[in-house]
Amino acid sequence: MASIVLPGDTIPAPWLQQNKKKTVGNGIIVLPDKTLQANVAGVLRVTENAVYVESNETRYLPKSGDLIVGTVIGQTGDFFKVDIGGPQSALLSFLSFEGATKRNRPQLKVGSLVYAQVVMASKNVEPELSCVDMDGRAEGMGIMKDAGIVVHIPLNYARRLLQPEDKLLKLIGKKFKCELVVGMNGQVLIIGSPRTVTAIYRILDRCEDTFEVNYDKLVDSVDAQEDEQTDVKMEE
Repeated sequence: MASIVLPGDTIPAPWLQQNKKKTVGNGIIVLPDKTLQANVAGVLRVTENAVYVESNETRYLPKSGDLIVGTVIGQTGDFFKVDIGGPQSALLSFLSFEGATKRNRPQLKVGSLVYAQVVMASKNVEPELSCVDMDGRAEGMGIMKDAGIVVHIPLNYARRLLQPEDKLLKLIGKKFKCELVVGMNGQVLIIGSPRTVTAIYRILDRCEDTFEVNYDKLVDSVDAQEDEQTDVKMEE
């Protein structure tokens, strides 16, 4: 479903009256009376699992629950400072990793990449990240390999790729041997051979402004030396 909304618009109840509980995503805030309200202009998207506003904003505004790709830029006290592409850096505790203790801290340096979840976001304080879920399990999050490159894509494109019904990441996964991590903050980590990384970057670039019906043709048109199975990390 799709509809144009403006800041302050209430999300119509009929859009949400479905049996399955939905995740509230980008561009929507929950008011004290549980009403959903748009806080950006864009296209309202309602999928089986989520409701969000697809907009053309260029700066990432962190939201609790977002899975992001970030770069360590320093540390302060018991926290790493992480650049997530937002208005301010985020904090990631030394203990927010699977198996981490005060004596067994993760070894990160400036420039290290992490795949993490935003656990707290507020206008008044720095966002907080974690690399474990509520049960203390990594579930794919943590320190990323240094062998890849990070590219930035528009925020609405990143959200589109991460929707279960979008098939581009699956097509890339069938064609190339690589690891591909897409963050809600528009940061994409591509790990693979130089030729494969270049091919995937070209695919992402060419598919940004096209329809899904063209994906197969565009992916097949980009050749790489390796044609093996890929592990693709996607947000749930």
